[in-house]
Amino acid sequence: MERIRQLIREVIPVIIGVLIALVINNWNEDRKTKKYLSQIFFSIQKELEESESYISQAIPKQKVLLDSIGEYLNDQSVSLLEVVKKTEGIKFSTIKNNSWQSI
Repeated sequence: MERIRQLIREVIPVIIGVLIALVINNWNEDRKTKKYLSQIFFSIQKELEESESYISQAIPKQKVLLDSIGEYLNDQSVSLLEVVKKTEGIKFSTIKNNSWQSI
């Protein structure tokens, strides 16, 4: 009976130590995950702002192209290529999505 009590006295501190280590490890992993997600969200926000800027710059140029195409639509003497050249071409905006892909 005494040996069982001695065994319990030795095992209990080890079990408590392991449980404390697990709690600390889980807390640390949660902290790292939150930091990583925060960085990803910040990166996504920056990419969205940049994409919005590119789109905002492209829209007026596309409107000019559409207006010009509408104006020359029935004019057979001017080709579509000439209209596109006069309006400085077709504008495409860049949409960044690297952060989304990393998730």
